[in-house]
Amino acid sequence: MATSLLGFNWQEENVQPEIKNASGFITSESHVLGFAPPRLSQIVAGINPTLSAFDIPVVLGGVVENYSVANGQQVIKIYEIGSVRSYLLAARADGQISLNRVLLNNQSLMRMMYAAYKDSRGRFNALIGNSSPGVQTIDVGNSLPGTVNTNGNGTNDFFFDMQNPIFRAPFGTMIFMKSADNKPYSAMFFEDCLISSHGFASSSSGVVIQEAASMRFGRAVPVNVRALAVAA
Repeated sequence: MATSLLGFNWQEENVQPEIKNASGFITSESHVLGFAPPRLSQIVAGINPTLSAFDIPVVLGGVVENYSVANGQQVIKIYEIGSVRSYLLAARADGQISLNRVLLNNQSLMRMMYAAYKDSRGRFNALIGNSSPGVQTIDVGNSLPGTVNTNGNGTNDFFFDMQNPIFRAPFGTMIFMKSADNKPYSAMFFEDCLISSHGFASSSSGVVIQEAASMRFGRAVPVNVRALAVAA
């Protein structure tokens, strides 16, 4: 990396010459997101300080076409009489995730978000099973947030009724990133997510139906990726 403006040769070198090829870039196909219980403390492995991304049971979100994560914090500027300078104070932080997913005859977007939840009457079960290592599935009582499949198997795959009490309960979201050469780069677990909006849309010229959702999260927790094995 060039450390001096005077020593930078813009005609002969890149700004970061240590980047030798494109294999180290993070691309859309080399990372994935998934959904889990609302907090790492609800996953037994999460108590371990050496926790790696492979230790966290999540339901991976397939057919997600795009997502965005935004962090922000309150910043106020204070002036004082007698000076042209000012003070900057940082206050509370806030974050939001938005994503789009193609609708298919499988778990819908909000159904996947609530992967750790189950109905006590067995009308829908947690996508993350009790056999998953360390995970505590969550009972939401007798809620029916969606519709029952026509095959009568009792699973509610399409969640849409935002007035249902289940959507007052939080869930967890995880993003796991690798570089194009399959090296782990970063993993983040977003705790206490709540859906702020959800919808789906179609058009006469379109082929697929897209679901869109936005959520707010309580905090972003970094997850260790150093211990992850790199596939050959």
